[in-house]
Amino acid sequence: IPRCMAGTLLVHVGVDLFLEGTYDTIGKFERLEYSGIWLITIVMTIYGMNAAMIAGGISAVSTYAVQTVAYLHPIRGQMTAATLRSSKRDRGRQENEILDSQEIGRN
Repeated sequence: IPRCMAGTLLVHVGVDLFLEGTYDTIGKFERLEYSGIWLITIVMTIYGMNAAMIAGGISAVSTYAVQTVAYLHPIRGQMTAATLRSSKRDRGRQENEILDSQEIGRN
């Protein structure tokens, strides 16, 4: 493979990944999370991959902290298990024999 083809392939993959991470995610994340994506992108462009990993970690922890404080009651509701049906009484004779068998059933 000629070097120019490999270089073109790397540029194509790089542009595709950049657009997938920044442009395609518009509206899919909250504003704080999306700003974290751009922070990582800018830090990676200026300072490199190691600094971007650190910035990503800091961004993730700070986003988690802010969202935890913002949503104090994340559980919206509850329900009892009274409406759940057990399969214990729904099994046929053959199923119960298989489950009770020493060779192939439950131990």
